Amino acid sequence: MNDSLKNIAAAAGGTFSGEDSRVRRIAIDSRRVDDPSGTLFVALRGARRDGHDYVAELYGRGVRAFLVDRELSEADFPGAGFVRCDDSLEGLQRWAARYRRTLRCTVVGITGSNGKTVLKEWIAQLCPPQTKLFRSPKSYNSQIGVPLSLLMIEPEDRIAVIEAGISLPAEMRLLERMIRPDVGLITNVGDAHQENFPSVEAKIAEKLDLFEHASAIVCNACDETVCEAVRARYADRRIVGSSPASCDLSALPFSDAASRENAAEALALFDVLGIDTAPLAARLSGLQSVAMRLELRDGINGCRIVNDSYNSDINSLAIALEYLSTVAGDRAKTLILSDIDQSGLAPAELYGRVAELVRSHGVNELVGIGEEISRHAGLFDGAKEFYPDTERFIRAAGRSRFSKR
Repeated sequence: MNDSLKNIAAAAGGTFSGEDSRVRRIAIDSRRVDDPSGTLFVALRGARRDGHDYVAELYGRGVRAFLVDRELSEADFPGAGFVRCDDSLEGLQRWAARYRRTLRCTVVGITGSNGKTVLKEWIAQLCPPQTKLFRSPKSYNSQIGVPLSLLMIEPEDRIAVIEAGISLPAEMRLLERMIRPDVGLITNVGDAHQENFPSVEAKIAEKLDLFEHASAIVCNACDETVCEAVRARYADRRIVGSSPASCDLSALPFSDAASRENAAEALALFDVLGIDTAPLAARLSGLQSVAMRLELRDGINGCRIVNDSYNSDINSLAIALEYLSTVAGDRAKTLILSDIDQSGLAPAELYGRVAELVRSHGVNELVGIGEEISRHAGLFDGAKEFYPDTERFIRAAGRSRFSKR
């Protein structure tokens, strides 16, 4: 992302005032702003907090770009720029919808009651290295998470996988207006949030709103009710029912039914996208369990550990570093980072971006593990050390290597 406040105001359906500037990142949580330069703070109103209450604090910390829906005195914020909308969230969503229309990549929308995040991550893990794929980070599948995800997509991405989750009627149409997936995936429909819908059929119909403009839909053939609903509503589309029985899952390291269904649906998607699935089936053995997402753990010697080891991409790294800053307080911050695979970027550009993230989030020390990151050690400033593999790092790092300080 690199756009002017004036352009953002036009896309968001708002008005611009103050000083124009370039926006490179978005913040919705005042606690997670480490680098004010190029940050746009979107002031959202919640049940307990109103983001507008933190505008003055963030201005004092150097933020100069704000998206708001409350009148603020510009005289109190010299040098700042404001995008004003009738509703900040709607403005953010309109901006994301407009941005999505400019993308040339294939956008894949995933919905369902269970398995959305696992399926999304396994698609990313199976994607051929030469194909640059973006997927929404963590479980960014809400009315707020979806626009934030869309605005992270870069022009060079070839596939973008966006997760869409709902809990109330009428929510999916709002998400569909932003995502407008070219290809849709639905995992299953279970009991989650059933209390908010008059029937299972009504909830299925709501989820299927996501595919209003999709040319192809992949559904889990093990959920016959969902597949029948897809065929009845979208008879004019290409519909693919995926089943573990219809593909080779012999290399899959998980034997439970849900994992087999997710793996089959991931392979079916790549087939729809015209990507040869034979080499992908052979890579099923490398799929990782999606269980290590920003886990906060107590470490030795009073350390605290943020474990995000199931993710390996530039967007997830940025989110993990924001979270690290939130929990670190006044403690020193150490980043242990292995090679980032399948980024679709040239190594020099990739690790140049990583180095900028390390600088902007105030990381005190970097430990790089892997041959590629080690080759680009010169891009990183400050305290740093590099190892060709994990084994050598473990041999070099004693228990006294890390402590609360």
